[in-house]
Amino acid sequence: MKIYLLESDVSKYKWIHPVNEDDWDIIGNIDGSIISKGWKSIDLEFINEKSDKNKLIGDFPNLLSGAIVISKKAKDIIEPIIGNNSEFLTVRVLGEYSYLIMNVLNQNDWLDKAKSSYKSFSDGRIRQINNYVFFEDKLREDIIFRLSAYRCNIYVTDKFINIIKENNLKGLKFVEVWPKLDEKEYNRLY
Repeated sequence: MKIYLLESDVSKYKWIHPVNEDDWDIIGNIDGSIISKGWKSIDLEFINEKSDKNKLIGDFPNLLSGAIVISKKAKDIIEPIIGNNSEFLTVRVLGEYSYLIMNVLNQNDWLDKAKSSYKSFSDGRIRQINNYVFFEDKLREDIIFRLSAYRCNIYVTDKFINIIKENNLKGLKFVEVWPKLDEKEYNRLY
């Protein structure tokens, strides 16, 4: 099994951002904790700068790494497969509800910290993971998850990628993080 870091493809697809700057605080708190109770829809809009004029509107416009904006079409395809591993939060984009925010709830402790390479904050929390090593015997059939020790990123497996490709969903890219990348490949990507 391979594990990939889920990222928006910002080279080809448009970014999206909140209309109200104060909503960045709400978006920043989307970290895998259940927040659907009491959620109030926020307004988002596509960024339309000159450099974005040739970019497309995809099924997963970039917002922030931990908060995935997802089209209703993509949600309808993905939700039955991932089950209760995510919650979907309503947002208004251009006055419509055709997009939602997917908050991935599935968190685990599969990262082998003793063998992985990472940097920490002074309080011990992980700041950045350079090389991932997972407990292979703990990997299950989950296709999308967060690491409980580093909840800002979202990880997927080949099965998730196949669903995206088979359904022609656009706007994501996947960076293989495990099995371990050699140093040359890691430096090329980062």
